[in-house]
Amino acid sequence: LARLEALARSDARLPPEAMALLLRLSAELRGTLAEDLLTLSTALRAEHGGSPAGRELLLAEIRALSATGRHAEALARLAEGEQSDPFPGLAAAAGEVVQALVRDAPDPVFLTLALESLPARLPEAAANAVARRLLAMGFPPEALAVIGPEGGSAARRLLRAEALAALGDRAGAEAALAGLVGPEAAALQERLQAPEPAGRSSPPSPPEAEAPALSPLAARRALLDEAEAERSRALALLAQRNG
Repeated sequence: LARLEALARSDARLPPEAMALLLRLSAELRGTLAEDLLTLSTALRAEHGGSPAGRELLLAEIRALSATGRHAEALARLAEGEQSDPFPGLAAAAGEVVQALVRDAPDPVFLTLALESLPARLPEAAANAVARRLLAMGFPPEALAVIGPEGGSAARRLLRAEALAALGDRAGAEAALAGLVGPEAAALQERLQAPEPAGRSSPPSPPEAEAPALSPLAARRALLDEAEAERSRALALLAQRNG
């Protein structure tokens, strides 16, 4: 790997295939990407444009950035490719990058990118994973926006039903569940059919020494504020880099 890095830095004639291999090995073996090598890859890709070699380099950059936790940059390169040369391989890469975002990103980073930077062409499995995490974080309207109002696989319809149930739309949730089978669908159907609890006594007050837990709305607002702070930090870093 070190010899390949030295060659990339010293020989402008390095083939695109070798640069793509270098990016992949750097991400896999070191878990980081050297900025100068990423810059060299970008310049080499510009030389090859929309050729197979240029496309291979773009995919290598996207996957290496994603693998090293640089989710925003990976998504930005995906968007760049979609705008300039939307070749078929980008859709598969989008699914991989978004699955990694859902799996690895901290809540504020995930929330910022899920609300602002998801690829336009997103495989259903990846979109469902985003919606599932949004639901777990307490964002059912945003989850619905990702998966759409109708159609899709059984897994997507179940997610839609869960989101609608979380929003209090029992009729909509039951319509989404229509025809679905399996333990998850049955459990949700049972919850929807359960009568509203009446006459519940108020829970005992927590000890004064304990801080009161955030309400769901307050917790949701706190996550949004943290995500906005993360976005501001990212914009400041980009401004410093471009300045």
